[in-house]
Amino acid sequence: MSGVLPIAMNEFSRIMRQPIILVIAAILFLILLINGASSAQVIPEFLPDKDDVFLKVGVSNTMYYTSLFLSVVSMFIGVLSIAEERSRGTLRVLLTKPVFRKDVFFGKFLGISMLLLILTVTSVTLCVSAILIFYGGPLSLQDALVRLSTYTLLIFLNCVLTMAIAMLIGVAVKNILGILMLAGSLLCFEWFISIEDWLSSLLGSLKYIISQKMLFFTIMGPKGPGLLHTTMPYQVWLEDAAPYITAFLLEIIVVLVLAFLAFNGDDE
Repeated sequence: MSGVLPIAMNEFSRIMRQPIILVIAAILFLILLINGASSAQVIPEFLPDKDDVFLKVGVSNTMYYTSLFLSVVSMFIGVLSIAEERSRGTLRVLLTKPVFRKDVFFGKFLGISMLLLILTVTSVTLCVSAILIFYGGPLSLQDALVRLSTYTLLIFLNCVLTMAIAMLIGVAVKNILGILMLAGSLLCFEWFISIEDWLSSLLGSLKYIISQKMLFFTIMGPKGPGLLHTTMPYQVWLEDAAPYITAFLLEIIVVLVLAFLAFNGDDE
């Protein structure tokens, strides 16, 4: 653990200086602010409603874009974490120092995870703050806090899985151009091509293993109304979503283990 933390802090600092982080974060924050400003006009159109429109309309309007842009950030950070250092030769220098390979790998993973957690919390906080300013607050503050905390955690886990996949690609593929093309293709295939019906007919329940996006949005609403719909009690949603959340966590562990094994066996 003593070797992991310094590497994690260095990775956190290094990634924070990447221009792509600032650009995508700025775009995301602008979308969240615009959503908050439009809430004063849009949300009243859904009243009266049995659900708390603060969550159902205001927050859920940003769910797709928040997930998409944070996935883009996670993918390219994961790629840069290993592939960029390998292409510049700095990874080889790092591995010659008296540190274990596992410390390097998990230090990078921990450092990026810290950054993704900060980005996720900041994004949700900005979204909620903008709605509070331009529209108003939720009907039940306690219920809203529980649901928003869970919502933030799920988006963060989605980022972690995306980043783990990117790290696996970064280790398995040697050419950085090939890595970027593969990572970009995966993002486009996942977010911009409708494959749900095709996967359902071809794979059945296994579709959730193939499509990360499908699994994430199924967790949000496994049986119709979901986490951001207050007519569904939180406990009921949690019971319905539990199997999918478990699958999500297992997928993160499996991909991370595969990435570590590939990194540990790399001759770099």
